[in-house]
Amino acid sequence: MHLLKRNYWVHFFCFLLCFFNQAHAQQDVVLFQYKTPKNSLPVTGHYQIEGYRVKGDPYYRPEFVLGDMYSAVETAKNVYIRFDVYYQNVEFISSANKDQVLVKEPADLDSFLIYKKEDKLIKEDIRMVYAPIIGAPGKCYYGCLYKGSKYSVYKRFTAELVTPIDRTGRPDDRVFERQTEYWYVTESKKEFKKVTGTVAGVKKEFKDIKDVSEVVKAGNMFKNADAAMVKVFAYLNE
Repeated sequence: MHLLKRNYWVHFFCFLLCFFNQAHAQQDVVLFQYKTPKNSLPVTGHYQIEGYRVKGDPYYRPEFVLGDMYSAVETAKNVYIRFDVYYQNVEFISSANKDQVLVKEPADLDSFLIYKKEDKLIKEDIRMVYAPIIGAPGKCYYGCLYKGSKYSVYKRFTAELVTPIDRTGRPDDRVFERQTEYWYVTESKKEFKKVTGTVAGVKKEFKDIKDVSEVVKAGNMFKNADAAMVKVFAYLNE
């Protein structure tokens, strides 16, 4: 009788141990998939775009980071997103499909917010706004750096397919080349204009409005062009 009871408790505790181990393992899998979803890069190691074999990645940052998405019909906050600057798509992970990457195409969103994350080289929160919403050219998103009553400045992210520098591969090999552009708007006229993100370019652009020589310095522009542009436009709005 005692032997039967002892066997019963042994089996019972083994069952509990297996149950908790299984539950813990399942939880780990879900969290892993949610925080690090499957990469969309094909197993071949390159993308097929317009007949080219394209290497590299087209993203503002290749990792998914937390952010918000806004449209006329819905708002989603604290979701993992990734911005494809080549197609201007926003990839995201929904709570209902934590291991599947979903996509919002241009015009699906009015804007989205990428949260600051130092270890991903995102120094400040950045709000991306769809061009027609703010009267800017193109069917793309502009990152708002500074919003002023007189002048505002935005940063546009794009990517192009270019021939690799080494030219040692196949004729159809291409790589993504990410580019940034600075655009400003005169708020009274709602006119957008591109400005070169250099000291000389900024001085020339605003010489008839204000002398920005004491505000923008070559060293600051080289170290952190975004911060330098914010400083210039804060001065222009005084």
